[in-house]
Amino acid sequence: MVKDNAEAAASRQFEKLVALIESHLVPHGARVESPDHIPDSITGELREVDASVQYQVGSVPILITIECRDRTRVADVTWIEQIATKGENIGASATVAVSSKGFSKAALEKARFLGIETRLLREVSNQAIQDWAQKMQIVRFRGQFYLGNLYLQFRPTQTNPAPELHPRVKTEYGKGDAEFKFIRRNADGVMTSIADLLRDEDRKAGHIAFAWVQQSITVHMAPQSEAEIVLSSRFTILFEGVPFGGEVVTKTLTREFAPNEVSVETIGGMAEVARLGAELRVFYRAYPSNIGRLLSYESELGRVLYVEERDLSLGETDSVKVIISGGSNQG
Repeated sequence: MVKDNAEAAASRQFEKLVALIESHLVPHGARVESPDHIPDSITGELREVDASVQYQVGSVPILITIECRDRTRVADVTWIEQIATKGENIGASATVAVSSKGFSKAALEKARFLGIETRLLREVSNQAIQDWAQKMQIVRFRGQFYLGNLYLQFRPTQTNPAPELHPRVKTEYGKGDAEFKFIRRNADGVMTSIADLLRDEDRKAGHIAFAWVQQSITVHMAPQSEAEIVLSSRFTILFEGVPFGGEVVTKTLTREFAPNEVSVETIGGMAEVARLGAELRVFYRAYPSNIGRLLSYESELGRVLYVEERDLSLGETDSVKVIISGGSNQG
């Protein structure tokens, strides 16, 4: 059962990758779904296809179905006949058969006779990876920031008429840790940090941190080109308007507090804070991407395009998969 589940998961990844590739080859405005369920024109039952491409030419709807086979053996004539019959029953304008191991001679002959397009997805040699990587470059940017000056406006009292920040707080804040909790909420005693205040700002703006982590990003690249990917996963609002290239932008996080809302430790004890201003020196740092797994997507006539899979790290634990499709190079 474990083996079956693993094989099913690998097969599904294969189908998703093929759908991503096809999404770069279809007309503008086409919709690609993987998997998809389309009614059988005879029985009315929903039939599953590995992927579908739907668009319209004038008033005529076009449906292209994509069927994938990720097996240890070449695809045979029986599979071609099966997907051809399914395509006819669901009203497909065309069907594309994709195999990770290729097709038998009889399968290719039957596919040509039935009008089935065939594609081969296979890994390319390390030398091909090196040659291709020299022509294309992908750079990832991660947003970073440093803490600058801290400005606090206290509400003085008779017992503490001139509050001065406690040396311990100055020392710890000076270490630059945005998670250092030095602001106490008076209502419940919970300690808060600059990072917590930034998260509040993100929530107010409707941003959700790490919302797209573990999803796939697709980047289409022409030959002799480069692409930039932003991997700013936290404090989205902080990096709005910050240019690429390492230029440091100084921003100030400002918060006004109601009476008896928060307090900070001073030499004379805890003192209420009326206003906080924290300087944040914000910039994007560039990281060249490592070469990933390179695949060649081919038809009988030759290569359709290159596709590369890379895992880009956002930190110690989070990563995203990037699918990079190179320019078409058929023939």
